[in-house]
Amino acid sequence: MSRIIKLVLSCVMYAATEMWRAARRLVGIATPPITTVLCYHHTFDHERTRFARQLDHLLRWCEPVPANIKEQLVPGRRYVALTADDGWLSFLRNAVPEMLSRRIPITIFLITGRLGEAIEPDKADRLVTLAELATVTSPTVTLGSHTVNHARLTHVTEEVAMRELADSRHALAGIPNADPDLFAFPFGSYNSRVADLCRMAGYRRVFITMPRPAFASPEEFEVGRIRVDPSDSLLEFHLKMMGAYGWTFRAIILKRRFKALFTRPAPI
Repeated sequence: MSRIIKLVLSCVMYAATEMWRAARRLVGIATPPITTVLCYHHTFDHERTRFARQLDHLLRWCEPVPANIKEQLVPGRRYVALTADDGWLSFLRNAVPEMLSRRIPITIFLITGRLGEAIEPDKADRLVTLAELATVTSPTVTLGSHTVNHARLTHVTEEVAMRELADSRHALAGIPNADPDLFAFPFGSYNSRVADLCRMAGYRRVFITMPRPAFASPEEFEVGRIRVDPSDSLLEFHLKMMGAYGWTFRAIILKRRFKALFTRPAPI
C-alpha cells in the first residue's frame, strides 16, 4: 500500500511541477535544470528486456550524464545519472552491455574487499571479480567506492569507518576505469559525522539514498539518489526519473523534525 500511495502522490507532484515549469516558459522565465540520480542493484537475466526498455524510455525524455560530472548544467533541460551499488555480476552481464550499446554512462560502486563473493546467497548472484571488471574497458563505465566490507558507517567506530573509507579508496587506485573521488554509502547509512570522514579520506563527491535533486552546483559534495529496479513499472520508473519522488525527501525531513519535538532528552 505504501508503494501505491507514493506512486499516486508522485503523480500529483509531477503534474504540478510540469504546470509550474510550463507557466514559467510561457512568460519567458528560464526554468532550472532538473537532474536525478538513479541507483540500481541486481539485473537478472529475465529482467534484461525490462531494463533495456527503461533505458530507451530514459533517452526519450532525458539527457544522461556521468555521476562525476563537473560542468554547469543547462537551464530548462532534464538530466539523469545512473549508478549501481555493490558490483553484482548480474548487472555487469545484463545491464552494462545495454548501456554500452546506447552510450549511457554508468558508475558502479564496488565493495572492494569482497569482490567475487556471494554476499546475498538468496539472490543467486555474486559480486564481480577483478578479472571480470577488466573485460569492460569503455570510458563510459566508472568504478567508485562502496567501502571495503559493505559496512554501515553510522554503526561503527570512527576508526573502523575511516579504515573502510581509506582502504577502499586505495584499492580503487589500482583498478582501471576507477574514480577514487566517488563514494556511495552502504545501506544509505549516513550522517554529518561520516560525511566529514569522507572528506578527510579524500572523497570529492558522496552519494546518499535520498531522492532529492542533484548537481545544483558543479562542486556538489552530497548527492541524492533514488533506487530503481528493472521490475519497476514504466510509470513508476518515469516518475522516479523525472524527480517526482523528491517530495519523499522533504517528508522524511519533516518527520524527523516532528519526532524531535516530542522526544524527551535523556535524564542526566
